[in-house]
Amino acid sequence: MPWEKEMERARRGHRPSLKNWERDGMYEKFPAFVRSIRQQQQQRSSDGDDGDDDKGIYCMRWLLLPTSSSPTSFSEDGGSGSSTKSIHPPSLPVVLDGANLDHNFFASSLEAKGIPCIIRNIPLAEGWRCHSNKSWELSALYNDPLLRNRKFKCGEDDDGKSIRVKLKHFLQYQQHNKDDSPLYVFDGAFDDDRKAKKILDGYEVPSLFRDDLFRFVSESRRPPYRWFLVGPERSGTTVHIDPLATAAWNTLLVGQKRWVLFPPQVPKSLAKGKRYVYRGEDDEAVHYFMTILPRIQSAAREAAKRNFTGDRDDVFSDFACYEFTQNPGDTVFIPNGWWHGVLNLTHTVGITQNFCSPRNFPQVWKKTRTGRKMMAAKWINQLDGKYPDLAKLAREMNIRDNFVMRYNPETVKRRDEHKKRMKQQRRLLLDSQQQQRNNNNNNSGSDNNNIEKSKHNHHSTTNHREHKRTRRDSSPNSVVEGC
Repeated sequence: MPWEKEMERARRGHRPSLKNWERDGMYEKFPAFVRSIRQQQQQRSSDGDDGDDDKGIYCMRWLLLPTSSSPTSFSEDGGSGSSTKSIHPPSLPVVLDGANLDHNFFASSLEAKGIPCIIRNIPLAEGWRCHSNKSWELSALYNDPLLRNRKFKCGEDDDGKSIRVKLKHFLQYQQHNKDDSPLYVFDGAFDDDRKAKKILDGYEVPSLFRDDLFRFVSESRRPPYRWFLVGPERSGTTVHIDPLATAAWNTLLVGQKRWVLFPPQVPKSLAKGKRYVYRGEDDEAVHYFMTILPRIQSAAREAAKRNFTGDRDDVFSDFACYEFTQNPGDTVFIPNGWWHGVLNLTHTVGITQNFCSPRNFPQVWKKTRTGRKMMAAKWINQLDGKYPDLAKLAREMNIRDNFVMRYNPETVKRRDEHKKRMKQQRRLLLDSQQQQRNNNNNNSGSDNNNIEKSKHNHHSTTNHREHKRTRRDSSPNSVVEGC
């Protein structure tokens, strides 16, 4: 079948060294894993312990109170910074209703303090088209005349080149594959063509997250920041933090996702669990959630016992871990710096974007000025006019850190202004040339009309003369010559 051939090519390109994508039997093991999660949710809900009777949200926490203060640990007010007594928030993520959420409260009390949240009902409350017309349902996507034959990214080869497949073939693969860790549509170029721009019409950036400072950077200069997601069950993303210290929102329209979060102070090696991956084991998202994460949690419990007996374990001295399930209509807010991983419990469809707001600007600026040097220079010039306080803060941070920007913003500004003037001059020249051509065409048309009119008048005069001559020659008094 065509979809099988295309998806086999995609699998070989994405992981050429993996000969057997079904080697670990996750297709057979996964249903029991999902059932165990749902049973835990039901049990917690019935016990009234962090459950939710309506949606079944269950936040599993593995917390250890730190034995000493840490400059990157959470303070008692829930923010980030040093404190004489560091604690972790008691219950995360915070569950909110997007239909009646106060934006100022969210920005100041949650986003600014780096607290993860689940925000319900945003697609309904803000009138997303894909929610009202169900255009992102799997059957609707498969039958969509614009999207079904469009190719979407579902992986990368060893050289970083995108692997793309037709959406209709991917959806067939989604329904029939038995891979341990299936391919996952994670497409960020859906605004590049007329067909896929339909996806942009299906949703709106939630009003909570529209104050995105990266909007002042051109699309060509801005790093990738939004993705359309179509995931088979067992697919997912391994634990990571978002680039350039950006925060993110992730809205689910179809299916269920399992999340795990680690606060910023948890070491990368511990969050990723590399020391708990045994020889010959895979470390894809499905393996992480089913095998590696339980090992991390088991080690955390053992470390907690040792801490209580006075045998300090520095690896887990500031450890916290949160698990929860995201349901259709839920939007997850992930603050900058938080480690997170996702596993699709069912087939899913969603949308996600990274962003920089005034609340996380200082962290993003520090990353951008080194990671995106030209973008940083252009960005600060734009902020001078739009957010002068933030532009001033960026320059103060540079002075404080003795940081010299690779591209001087003033030089970049003068060059951009020069380019703008030259572009305007070229535009005026082209307009002038076009106007001249139009005038020449009009004059040429007028001249042609005059010539035709002259020809017509000459022809009429000639005919009149010939007519008079004919009448004179045919009169009775005329003389016939050459008789």
